[in-house]
Amino acid sequence: TGLQSFRPGALVIQRGIPDEEKRDEITALLNEAALNGLEIASVESTMTSAGPDLGSINFVLLEPVKPLILGGKGSSPYDVGEVRFLLDQRLGNPAPLTEMQHFGRVDLSRYTHLLLSDGDYGDLSPTEEKRIARWVKDGGILITVGESANWAEDLCFESSKNDCDEDEAEETKEPPAASRPYGDFDDDRAKQVIGGAIVSTLADLSHPLVFGYQRASLPLFRRGTAELQPSDNAYSTPVRYAQDPLLAGFIGGERLDAMRGAPALIAERQDDGMVVRFANNPLFRGFWRGTERLYINALYFGQVVKPTDLPEFEPVPKPEAPRHQ
Repeated sequence: TGLQSFRPGALVIQRGIPDEEKRDEITALLNEAALNGLEIASVESTMTSAGPDLGSINFVLLEPVKPLILGGKGSSPYDVGEVRFLLDQRLGNPAPLTEMQHFGRVDLSRYTHLLLSDGDYGDLSPTEEKRIARWVKDGGILITVGESANWAEDLCFESSKNDCDEDEAEETKEPPAASRPYGDFDDDRAKQVIGGAIVSTLADLSHPLVFGYQRASLPLFRRGTAELQPSDNAYSTPVRYAQDPLLAGFIGGERLDAMRGAPALIAERQDDGMVVRFANNPLFRGFWRGTERLYINALYFGQVVKPTDLPEFEPVPKPEAPRHQ
């Protein structure tokens, strides 16, 4: 029927599955997906007229996803419930949940992903933080949202804790706060919190966590004030806030200025694993479906994000031009 092009993120499913029962099940799933609007194509050969051949070394084999949800005291029960609903009801891949006080007894090697919802994870001991960091470096994928994303920024992935300690900044004495009328407190506070707004972001359509999106402009639901520390890697920020981000709702001027061009989603490789940090909850109440794909991509396509460290390069100094006599 002519030539057909495939976008990044296309999946290749081989027909030669030895287990006939699984083959029939996969065929049924593909038929259901086609009826629900997913584009399915059948090819007679893996050879292509342009680009890499189907199933070649350019295609990464996706491994089964075995996630673990970490919740309990300090985490948001609503947000934990949204993750469980996505995995159980929408993806058909229910995941176990453990509370922080029992985390020390969990064998992390049994899981491919560790999922942290918005909340305070400060109750995890330094020993448990080291264990998570070591698990990530060995190939695990840590997905965090909101405050847990800020917590993950302080994880140490170096061999020595001293390599992670930042130089202590000199203490500066802050001037006393200017006097304000007591009656202005509610208005001043409203300018600092974000109770719920729709904001505009710019997505990098070439990044695996953004596979499947058609437009670079991506509206997000913004609730809370979590801000991500920018990554030192130029290729690990698939979603950024637009320079004029507010689409609907209210955000105070100072908060709005801090968002302009700032990262909304960061996916950083750590040796064989990766840490994904969402500033916003992409699964808010299970109805903000537009950003649900970002979380799903982090689950299934996070494993195909390749290292993006450029080799060091120092140009050879040019010799000085000889002086004319």
